[in-house]
Amino acid sequence: MEELLDGYKSQQRVERGFRFLKDPEFFDDSIFLKTQERIEALQMVMVTTLFVYSATEYLLRKNLKEKKMTVSHQTGKQISNPTKRWILMIFDMRATGRFFADGKLIGSCNLTMDQQTVVEALGEDWKEIYRFFI
Repeated sequence: MEELLDGYKSQQRVERGFRFLKDPEFFDDSIFLKTQERIEALQMVMVTTLFVYSATEYLLRKNLKEKKMTVSHQTGKQISNPTKRWILMIFDMRATGRFFADGKLIGSCNLTMDQQTVVEALGEDWKEIYRFFI
């Protein structure tokens, strides 16, 4: 019974993932494809995107808990288990950074504290990508 219950509960994660694919912001309903091959290719891209989305959420939550870090929730409460969708919204908020051209600083601003926390929690590869923004 316990195994059956765990299997049932894990369906929620799968359903949440497919809800992401059905979201109007994903624009899947605005794409028209004629050939079966192109439809299958788009499906593969969408499933791969869902995999990356889910893996990043898992990694972020795991690292936030291990490092005892939190980010602000929509309600202002500090949480260590944000959804990836909320993290995307955090990064969609206008952030700033340092911008370089030919090794010269051409602009400068900073990431928010929540954005910095997410980058820190995701690890060295992410810090390398965002090194000019922190």
